[in-house]
Amino acid sequence: MKRILLISTLLSAVVSFGQAFEAVNFTGFANANGWTTHSGTAGQIQALTTPSTSGNSLGFPLLENSVGNRFGLVSGNTEDVNKPVVGITGVGYFSYLLNVTNTTGLTATAAIGDYHIGFGGAAGATVTSLASRVYIKAGSAANTFKIAICNQSGGAITPTFEAGEHPCGTPVFIVVKLDATTMPNITASLWVNPIPGTLEPVANLTHNLGTNGLANFASIWLRQGTNTGNLEIDEIRAGATWYQVTPCNTPTMYYADVDGDTYGNPNAPVNSCLPLPGLVLNNLDCNDNNAAVNPNLVWYQDVDMDGFGNVSVTQTGCTAPAGYVANSTDCDDNDSTANAFTTYYQDADMDGFGNVGAPLSNCGLPAGYVTDSTDCDDSDSTSYPGAIEVCDGVDNNCDNSIDEGLNQTLYYEDADLDGFGSTASILTCEVLGAGFSLDSTDCDDSDSTIHPGANEILNNAIDENCDGVDNYAGLNEAQFVSFNLVPNPAHNSFQISTQLTTAFVLEVMDLKGTLLFTSNNVANGTLISTSNWATGNYIVKASTLSGSQFARLVVE
Repeated sequence: MKRILLISTLLSAVVSFGQAFEAVNFTGFANANGWTTHSGTAGQIQALTTPSTSGNSLGFPLLENSVGNRFGLVSGNTEDVNKPVVGITGVGYFSYLLNVTNTTGLTATAAIGDYHIGFGGAAGATVTSLASRVYIKAGSAANTFKIAICNQSGGAITPTFEAGEHPCGTPVFIVVKLDATTMPNITASLWVNPIPGTLEPVANLTHNLGTNGLANFASIWLRQGTNTGNLEIDEIRAGATWYQVTPCNTPTMYYADVDGDTYGNPNAPVNSCLPLPGLVLNNLDCNDNNAAVNPNLVWYQDVDMDGFGNVSVTQTGCTAPAGYVANSTDCDDNDSTANAFTTYYQDADMDGFGNVGAPLSNCGLPAGYVTDSTDCDDSDSTSYPGAIEVCDGVDNNCDNSIDEGLNQTLYYEDADLDGFGSTASILTCEVLGAGFSLDSTDCDDSDSTIHPGANEILNNAIDENCDGVDNYAGLNEAQFVSFNLVPNPAHNSFQISTQLTTAFVLEVMDLKGTLLFTSNNVANGTLISTSNWATGNYIVKASTLSGSQFARLVVE
């Protein structure tokens, strides 16, 4: 925004170059040529048409060339005139050329002198608030004068005079600035002989002792006071900026560079004596509101028309040439499918999922690689995200779980293959065969003759039936029924062989405890069919009123 405001200011300033507020480009009296007499005898201030330093005008080195004539203010005259100004608020500038022909009418060195020009708070028949008053008095050396500035009337004030003196007969270039925004008092500044067309330097003089303000920049006034002497005034300029009142005689054509890309707007020319901020010498910009758009914008060739350009083949210009694009990221401009270096991942098992541990940055997809990196086992094509989990002890679907969601069964190790398992267990979804059991009651898994229901051999210090004691727990073992199974292993049937002469109860159970056969009228020689039983181990229990005995039956 600051840059735009500066450019706007410069554009406004250039309009005023060559257009002085008053160049005295007329003959006759001031009050007949745009000026109004507001005090004294009318018709005294007039244009001087005699030759001077620049034709009939006053001139100053490097200042824009003067035209027309010059004003003459005469010692002893009383006419004061003013001319309206417009377009100035807050801070105003005016400049003029002054030639003091002699010291006649000027006060002595010790005096405060008299004022002859400044800004007025009104225009027309009555002028109020005579601000930024420029004073003049005689110098200490013969035929010299001094200049002073005073901000305004009000209070006990004394103008601020410069230390140096100027010879009569040599024009001086005076610039005055009035800042009506400063508080509590407005501030007037004065420069004597600044270089035209330069940036605003530090003022030679400043003054803010007067207590009256200035509501409006309404006019420039000329005053013939008691002690203003014989003065010639020319090339009066007024404006809101330093540039407007200090034009040089040979300005250079610059162009506004609003977006700061060093390329100027051909539609915004600016005459300036200096390379001021925001101005450039060229007028090549194609969009002065966008710094990225200028004649130096680089475009990249796109042979394969994939929208990605070749960094090695470029052109510059405001717009893209045919077959060129703005980016330069193509890694193979002859292949429209390969346009940027991408990280790919090895897919050794060819299941479409890559190994995050085997990346490759490449222009285009190489054989054996994919863009995915989520495979958890790149050596197994059945293991990948989304695969169906099967009971194989492997994480098939790459969710960091094994055999999840499947039915699990608790098996017990049956090392002696007697159908009874130890307490060593495994939970698995697999159907385990020999060497495992659903039972965990074996008290000695290293001996197949020892298990629950086994025939107890009395008094041998071995607990064959796993009831916790040798012999039969808590009973007289002589009272137990004694029987054998013939044949064992059985194929389609088996018989009971016993010494008992009375019937007894017989039960047959599988290893899960499911009752498969029961009868309370079994005796020696009873035949029991196994044709509908699965192969495996079974528990046979014979019971009398005296107790029970167990035996293992193997069905083949």
